[in-house]
Amino acid sequence: MRQAIKGKDSWTGLDSLLTGTNAFVLIKGDVGSAVKAVQAFQKETQKSETKGGLFEGKLLSQDEIKAIAKLPSKEALMAQIAGAMNSITSKIAIGINEVPSGLARSLKQHAESAES
Repeated sequence: MRQAIKGKDSWTGLDSLLTGTNAFVLIKGDVGSAVKAVQAFQKETQKSETKGGLFEGKLLSQDEIKAIAKLPSKEALMAQIAGAMNSITSKIAIGINEVPSGLARSLKQHAESAES
C-alpha cells in the first residue's frame, strides 16, 4: 500500500495507519452502509479492529468512523428532508388561509358589536 499511495497527496494521511498487518476497505457510494457492514463483520468475528480511515484526504479517528456508522442512510435522510419540507408548506398554506378567515371573523365581530 505504501507504494500505491507514494506521492499522492490525498492519501498521505494514511501513512500513520500503515503499521503491522492491514486490510483496506475501499468504498465508492454509500459510506455509512459500508462502515456498518465492516463493523458487523468485526463484531461477529472479533478478529479485527478499525485503526482509522481516510475520507477525501482527511484522516478519520475510530470515533469519527463510529459516528458515520450511526448516520441514517441516504434514503432515510431524503425522506426526512421531504417530510420537513412538506410540513413547512402545510404550515404556510394554513397561515395564508388563516389571514382571510381571521379578517372575516374580525369584521363579523365588529359588525355584531356595532349592531348592539
